Amino acid sequence: FHGWVRHYLFYFINAQLAGLGRNESQFRQAFATLLSRYCLANCALAGLIYYLRENEVHVTFSGEGHALMSLMVSYLVVSKVYLAFDRYMNARCATGQAFSTLRELHEQVLTFTARNLTPDAQAWREIAKRSIVELLLMTISILKDERKAIYLARAEETKTNEDPMSSAQSLRLHLYVRSDTYLPEELALLEKSKMLDLLNVYLAAYRELLKLASTPLPFPLVQMGRTFLFLWTFTIPFALVGIVDELYSVILFVFFLTYGFIGLEFVSMKMLHPFGDSKNDLNLEGMGQAVMIGIDRDAQAFKDFVLKEGPVLMERRYSPKLVVARDGKNKYDPVFEPNTSFGQATFTSSYAEPDGDREHHQGHSYEAMGP
Repeated sequence: FHGWVRHYLFYFINAQLAGLGRNESQFRQAFATLLSRYCLANCALAGLIYYLRENEVHVTFSGEGHALMSLMVSYLVVSKVYLAFDRYMNARCATGQAFSTLRELHEQVLTFTARNLTPDAQAWREIAKRSIVELLLMTISILKDERKAIYLARAEETKTNEDPMSSAQSLRLHLYVRSDTYLPEELALLEKSKMLDLLNVYLAAYRELLKLASTPLPFPLVQMGRTFLFLWTFTIPFALVGIVDELYSVILFVFFLTYGFIGLEFVSMKMLHPFGDSKNDLNLEGMGQAVMIGIDRDAQAFKDFVLKEGPVLMERRYSPKLVVARDGKNKYDPVFEPNTSFGQATFTSSYAEPDGDREHHQGHSYEAMGP
């Protein structure tokens, strides 16, 4: 019998709370309506019990046992609110870390390749930028759809082809392997390691977000806590009427106790799902948009830097007086050939392989250099 009552109360309460919705206006309206219904219903119950007592019909019980039960209910409610708030803040911190790391990764890509200004290097940077933005948008899509998160976490719910882990692996291969193909000069190992470290930081934050998005609170904790909460709340009138003589005091106490405990339960329910669409949820689209705007600004700053400092850097780099030595041998002697046309500078370097098999020529133009 106890199990039947517990399950009935739990599913009845869940059916009532399902009307809260995920939209902010719907949530506010449903929250106020449902909470006021519980408060008024409990106050009406207190009035009925008071009326019965005045007519010598006693249905009250001692408040001592009810007071002892209030300790357990208070602990359950407060602990659940604490868990919900901790979960909300962990989601916010992990989201900020993941998104900011992707922007920093793009900045490192631009910085480490600032001296590589060939069309192939520019194409390599564009692919890296597009991959980073796609990874950002895919992360937002996974977090917004709980079914996708559950599928990626434990292969349940709706199947999805979106997987930030696979996209991150493709980006890792592009940064580490394709840089040797696209860039005229190979990146240093420490530079590659720095970019891969940032990608690993993003993946650690993404795994934390996936865990939060796909793992609810344990069902027994939610069931028992909510059942005891509603049983205790709606037995308050039976305890108060027996110790308080004035009707208005009883109704006042019942109203605010119901409002406080049921309201905290609603708050914890709302914070347990921080990836919704309401005003109090995490604004993933806004945070992602801010990161993409920052990436575009970084790309524009890189373009301005190249147009201003590029010719100077290349003049120093490909000066006839400069001879680069590797392994104790002179590999090449660059030649600087400026183009005197206004608003354009072209730099050409030629060098021979150590065995003299063939020559390499590289041309650099800054007229239409983009990010």
